[in-house]
Amino acid sequence: MLFDIVTFPEFRHLNSERNHVIFDVNSTRLLLVDHHLLSVLMTVKGIDDRGLTELRSMHGNSVETETAIKTMLELVHVHHVLCPNTIQQNMSQVGEWDCNRNIDHVLLNVSTACQLRCKYCFAEGGHYGRPDSEAMMSWDVARAAIDMLDRRDAEGHSIAVGFFGGEPLMNWEMIEKSIRYANGIANEYVKTKVIFNMTTNGVGLTRERAKFLKEHDCSIMFSIDGCEATHNDLRPAKESEQNSWQSTVQGYNNWLSVGGRALTARATITAKDTSVSPMIDLFRRLGFNSVNTQLVQTEDPELKLSTAQLHQYEAHQLSLLTDDISKSTDLQRVFSSLCAGRPRPSFCGVGRSGYAVQPNGDIFLCHRFASDDSFKIGHVYSGVDPNKLAKHQGWRVNNSLVCSRCWARHICGGGCYAENYFATQAPLSPRPERL
Repeated sequence: MLFDIVTFPEFRHLNSERNHVIFDVNSTRLLLVDHHLLSVLMTVKGIDDRGLTELRSMHGNSVETETAIKTMLELVHVHHVLCPNTIQQNMSQVGEWDCNRNIDHVLLNVSTACQLRCKYCFAEGGHYGRPDSEAMMSWDVARAAIDMLDRRDAEGHSIAVGFFGGEPLMNWEMIEKSIRYANGIANEYVKTKVIFNMTTNGVGLTRERAKFLKEHDCSIMFSIDGCEATHNDLRPAKESEQNSWQSTVQGYNNWLSVGGRALTARATITAKDTSVSPMIDLFRRLGFNSVNTQLVQTEDPELKLSTAQLHQYEAHQLSLLTDDISKSTDLQRVFSSLCAGRPRPSFCGVGRSGYAVQPNGDIFLCHRFASDDSFKIGHVYSGVDPNKLAKHQGWRVNNSLVCSRCWARHICGGGCYAENYFATQAPLSPRPERL
């Protein structure tokens, strides 16, 4: 490490009205403790002989003190409380990573064309600043990208092919070919699973296409931004006579009509509407089983949330805790991680075992970076360049001077690497309003 900014213990004392609830920042464990254990945990400087001697000197050699020390050592042993040595063993050096690790998933941007003109589109209208001649991915590029996947048969191993855009359904032929080709590879396996996924506006999802995707177990996420008025305002169709909201809902109805299971709706939250609870209720009535909300990434004053609106959004999210947590995938993800004590020591999975491929075959860290060539790390015909990849790997939230000071760093994991970069020009520095 270039610098050590981890301390032990690092707790937040959350409740003391009846029983003491503390949150261990590094393990993300919630602990219910009595006042004896609390006093020991809040004063311990180390768990070596010297540290324990100091504890006994401070609290006395009573039965209560010995019981508290024994309990603390057990918590450390089972990693419910983490000390520096434990954390250090699980952290890479700054910039250190295995650049030759296998590729488990590829996200194919099969089409940069789109039927909609979303006001907040990070992809510059879907085309990522690329020429129209590169709008559609060819079969040669798609096949080469799929061939990059780690072709081994192992228990618990899976490989995934994702479809993105623009709007991926505008290059349906390539989706169909890719799924058939990847499934052909899957026939070689006994243990390894092949997984497909897609993010779509649903406009081009006919009943026949829905049937094909269902039969091949393709997971789909629908982009829909609330009620009809809000959606049509934020995600208008390029064809002026087309109602984009109705087209998206029709696509989803086509999916349900072929027996497709209830899916996740992805909603972008803007200043137009921060009322999450009514939005979730609407999506449930439409047949969606969960909602993934994302805050808009824009400097447009008409869409960017003010500080007050951010607090309003947070209040709506928190209200779901006393209503029905299953309504929100965002809260479910955090809640399940807290229950299991699964800390997130690193930023999002960018540049780890999967990459995004543009229609021309260029490989990027992820789809969000596809408009910035400084994040291009290779090509499907030549593979990933380990030297370019190494510049973006091995970072952890404890390496970030911003995140290292935050008690919630191992819950959020530092946020999205791309969102951070486009907001602050520093991938390891989240937007100020997120802090």
